[in-house]
Amino acid sequence: MLFRSSNITETTTSVVHIKKHLVPSYYLINNKYKVTGEHFIFTKRDNTWQFLRVEELINNDIFYGINKEELVEVIDLINSPILVVDIDVEENDLYFADGILVHNAKQVPGGA
Repeated sequence: MLFRSSNITETTTSVVHIKKHLVPSYYLINNKYKVTGEHFIFTKRDNTWQFLRVEELINNDIFYGINKEELVEVIDLINSPILVVDIDVEENDLYFADGILVHNAKQVPGGA
């Protein structure tokens, strides 16, 4: 069983821009989450919470979800085009996508 150990405060944010585009590949995580490799996900590895790019995730990393933490059990690169939606939120640049806490920046300040 996984337990929450981070201190997250919920707040409201606003969507300021949405962009749709086609990408050549994506990652399929736990056979249910389709995410592009450069997307940042709030992840626990070695008991440390941090934002990691999806392409950096490994088995046994843990996502921070709305209702629970979720273990990364399977991660596959799918070389097939997919339509994605980029969402720009302000001012915190954080939101839940498919129930997982993500960051909408191309580079997370002070990290990756």
